[in-house]
Amino acid sequence: MNMRDMGPLKALGVAVMLWMMTGCSTTYEKPLVTRYWPPPPETPRVKFVDYYYSTDDVTLKKSMFGEALPDLFSKPYGVAVMENGEVICVTDLDRLILIYPQEHRYVLVREDVSWPFGATFTSEGNLYVTDMGQKDIRIFDKEGKYLRAFGKGVGLSKPTGIAVDEKRGRVYVVDAGAMTVKVFDMEGGYLYDLGKGKGSELGQFGFPSNIAVNTEGQVYVVDSMNFRVEVFNPEGEAQFAFGELGDTPGSFARPKGIAIDQRGYVYVVDAAFRNVQVFEDSGQLLGWFAEGGDVRGLFNLPAGVAVDFLNRIYVVDQVNPKLNIYQFLPDDYWSRFPEEKMAAESMGHRFEAPPSEHKPQVSEESVEAQEPIVEPEVSGQPEEVGKEEAAPPPPEAGRPSTKKEAELLYQMLEIRFGSAAAEYRNRVMSADPPTVQKWGTRILSAQEIGDVFEE
Repeated sequence: MNMRDMGPLKALGVAVMLWMMTGCSTTYEKPLVTRYWPPPPETPRVKFVDYYYSTDDVTLKKSMFGEALPDLFSKPYGVAVMENGEVICVTDLDRLILIYPQEHRYVLVREDVSWPFGATFTSEGNLYVTDMGQKDIRIFDKEGKYLRAFGKGVGLSKPTGIAVDEKRGRVYVVDAGAMTVKVFDMEGGYLYDLGKGKGSELGQFGFPSNIAVNTEGQVYVVDSMNFRVEVFNPEGEAQFAFGELGDTPGSFARPKGIAIDQRGYVYVVDAAFRNVQVFEDSGQLLGWFAEGGDVRGLFNLPAGVAVDFLNRIYVVDQVNPKLNIYQFLPDDYWSRFPEEKMAAESMGHRFEAPPSEHKPQVSEESVEAQEPIVEPEVSGQPEEVGKEEAAPPPPEAGRPSTKKEAELLYQMLEIRFGSAAAEYRNRVMSADPPTVQKWGTRILSAQEIGDVFEE
């Protein structure tokens, strides 16, 4: 029987039931605002592109009754993203939030975590999470299914940051309570401690909090109480440090999250400056982006940071709980989007030189104007003191292999365009690294798959 065979009241009742079953929701278009850094008159190199605040920001559905859907986060700290951007994980008090941007859905994981803090993904999508409540490391698959745990037998006191080096089979776990970094193999077997204990000398820690590893196996540790980032080689030897206590560009007041992109650029969040500073792998400052504020694209108390293969930068805000997403713009971006370039010029940006010659510049005036804020206490983030002189920089970090870049690009094409990617597989796998990088930066803006490969 169809609705034409029913009486008008019965048909209306069925229609209402169907409407209720679909969630009483309507399509939601997320409001966005254009923001670039560095500020005018410099050529923009970083763009605010997306955010997640409430559940409707993920599902793109909104209540038909006009009611606001629940906030997605409570007090987020850590963030991780799969290299291809397929899954984002945010750690938040007693739960994990897994976001699937292309599928417009999310998963909450509560059952198998107590106090999740740091997180990182492997290339296969396994999620490693430090749990300060259980004092161990928990592994989940990319759908949030609990797999196993390790680290109970080594006396972890405050496991915070975590990073994985799959090439060398290492898992690095910061133990903020023990002032060290525990090193495990990929199966969870304990190997050794990184660092020389508490102190301010090179190789010692004041209060280590977060950690990242680049493609060459160099380990970058945020040493919060010494206001610096320490760098170790793959053998665990301290090489140099950069940063000091201060309110000028390149210094730190309250360093938190750290991430490294495919080029080796190092992103360090500073909760007091309420921005993200960007460094070369040697510790040379490149610039900064974002600033304090309640509006979209800005922060009140930034914490964790992560970067995917397309150089999209994910940063969580604890006090105004949300996840902001930025794009580090490729060198050919403005030549490909002349209308956006004209809009940026109307905002006061200049384009006299090629974009590659316009690295982000730090405005000392802007940084100095941001007074350190008093934030709610977050366990594992005490008041910081001390500083360390920087040592000579190491050799420049290399790039990932062509094969790995090509495989990641193909995975993203499949996520974005489905089965249409198959006919481009051979072309992708035979391309050189610069071409793969160029195609990768076009995926988000491409309307159809051919746009990615246009000459």
